[in-house]
Amino acid sequence: MTKAAQIRNLCRDIQRQERSRAARIFDFIGLRVLSLLVLYLVFRMLLPQLWGAVVLALIGTAMVSIAAYMIQNTRLDRYTEKTSREFTDNLLLQKLIVMPREELYAWCSQLAWRTGGYRTVKEVAQGLIVERFGERILFGICRRHPKSQLTPQDALEFYHALGDTGTASGVLLSTAPLSDDCKAFLSRLDRDIALCGPERLLSLARRYGLLPADDTLEDELIGELKAHYETRRANFSRFKKELLLPAKAKRYALCGLIILLGGLLIGQLLYYAVFASACFGLALLSLLRGGRQKRA
Repeated sequence: MTKAAQIRNLCRDIQRQERSRAARIFDFIGLRVLSLLVLYLVFRMLLPQLWGAVVLALIGTAMVSIAAYMIQNTRLDRYTEKTSREFTDNLLLQKLIVMPREELYAWCSQLAWRTGGYRTVKEVAQGLIVERFGERILFGICRRHPKSQLTPQDALEFYHALGDTGTASGVLLSTAPLSDDCKAFLSRLDRDIALCGPERLLSLARRYGLLPADDTLEDELIGELKAHYETRRANFSRFKKELLLPAKAKRYALCGLIILLGGLLIGQLLYYAVFASACFGLALLSLLRGGRQKRA
């Protein structure tokens, strides 16, 4: 199996976790039964022959099934592309924030050259001093966790770095999103500072071929997707166990009684009885689960 197929299968498994197996089976059967009934009624009114209506209804149901399968595959392709892009972006940002300084400066030097034709003149503590047509600017990067934000303090430190390095303007790359306070603060400064957030940074890296090799990315992406799938499965299993804890049987039964009494008082026993039955069913399942645990 190719790595692309592995990624697609993992994304399919993650997507399926959003609905239980019983719900997916119900959707599969329900769509076809409903299509068959509707098409049979339509063709029965148009055709005098019973078998003709049945055959056409079956053919129509098969076409509906094929269309549903194609739509499902299209949705899966979009979901795979979206999920792969999100996980890949996160992996790239994680690489940047832990990359050794020498490798990071070499990467930034290539980015400055390929995006604007800037040549690296000197490495400083705050980043790189790059030059083009005699104009020197400070090319810096703020390495923050992608789930945090670039603060006004970070922008202020870069502002002072411009004065320390003798440059009049600069570009600040950030692996974290820019906060609104940071943008407002920069607008009041007297130096030309261009901010490049994570989305723009990743877009430039893709455009100018500064991403890691595809094989490396695919291997790491498969590992991340597997870990994400196992985490979600473990969380769902824990949720199911907590839902049917034996200690909750009394609560479910009490809720069922309250709903049932409410239905009797209001006079809508039929509707309330459905919800009460669900509560009693959960109480029974919790008791049965407790009995199995004691026997074990």
